Amino acid sequence: MEKIGKDYKIAVSPEQSRQIQEICFQYDVGWRNNKCKVANIDSSHLYIYPSKNNMRYGDTMGFFRNHRNTEISAEDFIRIYGNSEVEKTEKGENTKQPFLIIRSTKEDEFSKKLNNIYEKYTNIEVDYKPVLSNSGNIIYTALVKVLDASGDLDKVKKLNIG
Repeated sequence: MEKIGKDYKIAVSPEQSRQIQEICFQYDVGWRNNKCKVANIDSSHLYIYPSKNNMRYGDTMGFFRNHRNTEISAEDFIRIYGNSEVEKTEKGENTKQPFLIIRSTKEDEFSKKLNNIYEKYTNIEVDYKPVLSNSGNIIYTALVKVLDASGDLDKVKKLNIG
């Protein structure tokens, strides 16, 4: 897992806030008093402080715009800082569909994992985006929505893409 190396400010939807918080908890970045429980998802902004192992939230656009933290999109944060294999297997709150996030710094390894998913599922939606990490390496990333699993998370959790 790539370490969160910067303090970030992120504009978020409630579902993005939930995902980002869960990712931060994996890095021991939580709410004050080391609380690692999803909270404040209705706030429109998250402020991540990995050096202090905490995060904060807010709703004021002026404060967000002028804040010194580096701005990053919620999508990029999720793609860059999730786990290196399969980051998440969850039900999307709006889509009610299971999804996977696949990441690798090696293009051939990434392609093999993605091809394994194509072989097992015929009805998937893939959002592919190479992302440049803080260290300058390309991280091949795909958000895969499994449409033919009928919301069956157990089926997706058993998926072995290695």
